Amino acid sequence: MASKGARNIILSVAITFFIASCTTVANQLAKNALTYDKEKFAAPFFMAWFGTLFMIPLYPIYFLIRKIFTKASMDEINGEAFEILEGKDGRIYKELVLGLGSFTFLILWTGPPYLFGVSVQFISVSAATGIGSLSAAMVFLFSIIFLGAEFSWFKAAGIAVSIAGVVLLSLDGNFTGSVLGVCLILLWAFITAVYNTAFKKVFGDLSLAQVLFYQSLLGLADFIWNTIPMLVLAFFDYDRIVWESIPWLPVIGNGIAGVAFAFGANLGIAMLNPLVVSIAFLVGIPMNAAVDIIFRGLDAGPLVYIGGVLIAIGFCFTSLPFDDWIRKLTGKKEKDAESDIKDSKDTKSSDLS
Repeated sequence: MASKGARNIILSVAITFFIASCTTVANQLAKNALTYDKEKFAAPFFMAWFGTLFMIPLYPIYFLIRKIFTKASMDEINGEAFEILEGKDGRIYKELVLGLGSFTFLILWTGPPYLFGVSVQFISVSAATGIGSLSAAMVFLFSIIFLGAEFSWFKAAGIAVSIAGVVLLSLDGNFTGSVLGVCLILLWAFITAVYNTAFKKVFGDLSLAQVLFYQSLLGLADFIWNTIPMLVLAFFDYDRIVWESIPWLPVIGNGIAGVAFAFGANLGIAMLNPLVVSIAFLVGIPMNAAVDIIFRGLDAGPLVYIGGVLIAIGFCFTSLPFDDWIRKLTGKKEKDAESDIKDSKDTKSSDLS
């Protein structure tokens, strides 16, 4: 049977590549939708609102599947999920606390895709994901400050190497863009880091049922809080929507990919740590660059490939448990040294006798 450390490595790598793939698909489809015909559709807030609604049926689907295929009762299934609404005393939080909490997490959740949708109208997806990778450094810092995470030189080095790769990618001429787009992505990176850290701080370790229940609640909060602002933005043409000309294929595809990303991200934060999600963004950079090169005709210089290699090296440093391996290695050496000293003493004692 695989050890816990080995299972965590496999889970970490699997979730990382799953999130990276989902973000690549979602980002590219968002770019397609928002640049297809700007005169008829330029609505990043609508896309953030619409995509979050896709999360509403997640827990009901999970509930039906578990009810049909297991012997668990309705109370058992719901009881486990509802624990995220309870305080340390076992009582459900008051309505005001739940309302403010849902509003806060909704802003932290829908803010980043909205900012990303606006930014990719000015800069390439590769540039946006490259600059946004700074969220990894922010999460690493926030985890140490607010979550009491242990400082790791290997993780710090991995993030530094990955960011160096991002810098090389950014030096390529195809990554230049407007100052506004860069500023929006920097804000996106900050809010993303705050969400990842806050989610872990508030909810801690969650089960699959609790993650899906949380996502369904977030979708409902999106419908309650964001529907009127979406209509207001569309009415005053801040979100430009010609309803009969909406490019539904990339919009719906973006929503589905966004739900898959949300599941992977929240599960990764709950079962592992917030840094996993940020590292996934780093891994997604060369994926987005590959899509831009192959399908959007961007020319790739040597800096792009060198940067991709550095990001891959950084991913290994942050994902593999080098700290645990060194502890085991040094611990084994200490035990061997103690054993040698003991054997030496036993030999001397036998010689004297």
